[in-house]
Amino acid sequence: MFFSKWFKKKGRKRAFLPLYDEIVEGMRTGKILTPKKDKYKKGSVYNYVKRRIAIVEYEAETGVICLEDICPEWADEFILFLMEQKQYCKNTIATHIAGVKAVLNILYKKGISEYNGTGIGTSKELTTAVFSSIEDLQVLLNTDFGDREALSRVRYVYVMHCFLGLRFSDLRKFLRDPKTYLRHHGNSQFVELKTQKNGEVVVIPIADVVKQILDIFGYDFNGLFTYQHYNKSIREMAEIAGLTNKIECTRTKAGVRQDYIMRKCDMMSSHTARRTFATNAMLSKDFNMTAIMKITGHRTVNSFERYVRCNVLESAINVAGNAFFKIPLVVNPVLLNDNDLIKIEGA
Repeated sequence: MFFSKWFKKKGRKRAFLPLYDEIVEGMRTGKILTPKKDKYKKGSVYNYVKRRIAIVEYEAETGVICLEDICPEWADEFILFLMEQKQYCKNTIATHIAGVKAVLNILYKKGISEYNGTGIGTSKELTTAVFSSIEDLQVLLNTDFGDREALSRVRYVYVMHCFLGLRFSDLRKFLRDPKTYLRHHGNSQFVELKTQKNGEVVVIPIADVVKQILDIFGYDFNGLFTYQHYNKSIREMAEIAGLTNKIECTRTKAGVRQDYIMRKCDMMSSHTARRTFATNAMLSKDFNMTAIMKITGHRTVNSFERYVRCNVLESAINVAGNAFFKIPLVVNPVLLNDNDLIKIEGA
């Protein structure tokens, strides 16, 4: 029986890493299923393998980690190691801790552990993320990329992506043969496909700009590109198009809050396209949140709001026409000499 050798014997402690490895192997082979009784995706298994590195490094510093020793106090010490020694960001630490907790829960359900990870956890933070405004998208469409034909192609795919809101894996699926996934109802067209992540069917109205781009390419995108190539090309095309305005960013690294500046083009990726769809749809006022969530595949309002992050901008837009911002005060121009300007700049 799978795991039979790991059932506890009186007075014996069990090393955690071999158990972790067997769990991951079970995920890979399909012997262990997700809570929804699906097979684990290759990407999910890869993430568990990648997180193992930090556990190995922590064990090298502290000695063998035993299953019986893992508790909230142990987790706090592991978090400090990830924070201070590995210099990980807060969200990366949260992901590592969630992985350990998930393995503990599986071991608990298998009857191998008496502890399921209750009390172990750490918080995530909202990091700075960008989306492409309608004006940004028009800039991209107007940009002449010269003989950079590949970048020009990515530009069209990215703009289309911003109006479909699909995950990258589903975008690739659509681009292989767009006509397979097109549906007609009256005068409207839709994309209908089963998502690769959870197998749910999404139906997305085809925007006018998407129709135009499909027509330009004759519904044939002449091969596909990798996730890495797509992200790299998005940043490059955005830089050439002049989307280089500076964004103030914040994150917590090594337990210290860091404020830094990045160019918008350097922050863009395929996730930006998906976030752009959701954010612009929310700002348009013609969508309700439930309809957008059905397209993006977000199942909870909290996860959707963390992804979109337009609440502050939305509030500002809503009050922009308020009479308070239209108070007719008259500002008389004051001529300042150079010395005054220097004093102001240095204040």
